[in-house]
Amino acid sequence: MTNQASSEIRYKVIPRTLIFLLNESKVLLIMQNSEDKPGFGKWNGIGGHIEEGEDPYTSARREIFEESGLEIVNIKLDFITIIPEKKDLGVCLFIFSGNCENTKIKESPEGKLSWINIDHLNEYLLMPDLPKLLELILNKSESNCPQIISY
Repeated sequence: MTNQASSEIRYKVIPRTLIFLLNESKVLLIMQNSEDKPGFGKWNGIGGHIEEGEDPYTSARREIFEESGLEIVNIKLDFITIIPEKKDLGVCLFIFSGNCENTKIKESPEGKLSWINIDHLNEYLLMPDLPKLLELILNKSESNCPQIISY
């Protein structure tokens, strides 16, 4: 290995989960209430960082429980994408979905939770990519393999 190769800065990613829980024609969304976090004041799926020692599924289930009080076992990894943040840093996003029969949610310190009718999403201030991601999930084939999406 040359000195030049060893001094190059490698692109790094922060692993995160994003989960869309569905109940009939509604999706569970959260409005971030912390001004120092991305998405402040906008509606998004629930999720967060993957902690050390967690796989994406474990992280997604933990985030669902922490943010909503729901214990969801049957979730599906639909998509994986990398969202650029800085020149040498991005977010590797594992995007899950699941059907939820129990709609009783607890208050979350992360933000306001609400089951929102999918046909009325245009009435809400959403994260810019949310409509596209939700459309992809709702129209996805029943393939067992997650798909890669590009930003």
